Amino acid sequence: MSSTEEKSLPVVRLRVPTEEDAYAWHEVFADPEVMEFHGGAAAELSVYEELTARQRRHDAERGFCLWTLLGEDDRVIGFTGAQPWPHAWGPVGEVEIGWARHRPGEPRCRRCRRRRPRPGTRLPRPPRLRRTPPR
Repeated sequence: MSSTEEKSLPVVRLRVPTEEDAYAWHEVFADPEVMEFHGGAAAELSVYEELTARQRRHDAERGFCLWTLLGEDDRVIGFTGAQPWPHAWGPVGEVEIGWARHRPGEPRCRRCRRRRPRPGTRLPRPPRLRRTPPR
């Protein structure tokens, strides 16, 4: 590629999750590759109905949420964003950043597969992010 050519980036859009997005999120989490490090199996649909409803509430109250990620054809391909930590354990009171992306029909990268830890491997705990006070 010459220096004058621009590489085309994929077109994606974010939107606040709709009620219908619960079905798409459920499908994303039904993908074994997505769930490899999240317990291995998708939860029941009602969990995603509650999750998308909670995200709509977060957006209305806080101005951020886990947004639905749409591909070029406006199909749901995952989600990305942030939400208040939803559990009574872990970093209570902190904000969680998360994403999941479903890529149906795309082959897995052999190089990436080799670098992935085996299922059940204990992963190192990520560093805790702290907000930096304004100066």
